[in-house]
Amino acid sequence: MRYLILFFLLLTQSINSQNYVLKYEAIFNTSLPFTMDNYLFINDDFSCFKVDYNTRKAISDETDIPGLKGRKVRMKPANIIDLYYLKRDNPVLSFTQKLGKIDVLVKDVLPKIEWVISNESKQIDRFLAYKATGTFRGREWIAWFTPDLPYPYGPWKLNGLPGVILSVHDSEQRYAYKLVEVSSEEDLKIYNEFLDKTRNLRELSLKEYWEEYWEKLENVIRTAGMNSRSAVIKGEGFNRSNQIETIYEWEEDK
Repeated sequence: MRYLILFFLLLTQSINSQNYVLKYEAIFNTSLPFTMDNYLFINDDFSCFKVDYNTRKAISDETDIPGLKGRKVRMKPANIIDLYYLKRDNPVLSFTQKLGKIDVLVKDVLPKIEWVISNESKQIDRFLAYKATGTFRGREWIAWFTPDLPYPYGPWKLNGLPGVILSVHDSEQRYAYKLVEVSSEEDLKIYNEFLDKTRNLRELSLKEYWEEYWEKLENVIRTAGMNSRSAVIKGEGFNRSNQIETIYEWEEDK
């Protein structure tokens, strides 16, 4: 009997420590609308999120995405992959970002999302998913999560629900992540890719990153003979209200 109990304990531990990879279609309904592939690696201890800009596709006339039909965009090649790492029960998200021509490692202390979970449910793939709404850095998000995968992770920086987020979009339908497939994964490929890419990278806080970003941008503007950065940020591409994060904690403090 003792060996039988031990067997079930080991089996349960094996099941609980299972690794999964979720593939999403990311949809950016911005001034240059496009879709691309994103991947979320999850297990009991941490999650890794991979943004693959090399898979970007312009929105075509045949799209069934609301508000995007008939919009054509020519995409430039983008040899960029950003990787995110979030340890369970730790609010510090680490992710790679371009600063000029070099990669840096940004440390982002995520604010807690106060999710409101409803009784509304629907089937996504083979999972029963429940609806939740929450606000994160100026945007209201509508998420569908499944307790069948009891991990508090989601695409990009969205997290904190009692199950993996399978589908999510903001209330303005500018940004969305839709599940394509879920698979079991024994190898830690995305995690190892994160370790390889972040080795020896300079670390910055999120606030430090944006301060250096704007300083570099202002230098470019001055070199081009412009008077101020307002000439750049007035365009939709730099309008904060059109960005995925519209306000940060240090701005709210002001």
